[in-house]
Amino acid sequence: MRLTQLHKDSIMRCVANDIPALDEIKVRQDIATAIEKAMSPAVRRLYKTNPKALRTVDISWYDIGCNRSYSALVVGDVSKDALTEILKPYKDARSKQRDVLLQLKYALKGVTTLASAKKLLPEFISYFPTDEEPTKNLPAVTNIMADLSKMGWPKGAKK
Repeated sequence: MRLTQLHKDSIMRCVANDIPALDEIKVRQDIATAIEKAMSPAVRRLYKTNPKALRTVDISWYDIGCNRSYSALVVGDVSKDALTEILKPYKDARSKQRDVLLQLKYALKGVTTLASAKKLLPEFISYFPTDEEPTKNLPAVTNIMADLSKMGWPKGAKK
């Protein structure tokens, strides 16, 4: 059976969906706790009474693996280098996950048939389509013309 790009994308989505989700709330709490520990004692006391009085930094939560892009994080007197060290393990884990998924993507890109995919990636056979049920992971395509017509397609056509 020939593997199309839709098959390959479906395999990638299924594998990515099976990676355990990051507990974003716990990650944010862990980072905030580590930043608080890195603050000087005087700033830590101020942080506990009035955190809005302290310096904030916008960080990219997406780089850590969370689903939001940027938001402010209270850092007080924590240096940029110390903040980088606190965020490093999370960014490294996210980068490693992206790298592994890219390796799988490019490995799939190099195969054209189901048989060659099974030889190259036998660990992922459960994600592959089968000859009996080749389209189980593909999206359903129905009524495209009717849906486009409802949206006014083609532009300027008489009803």
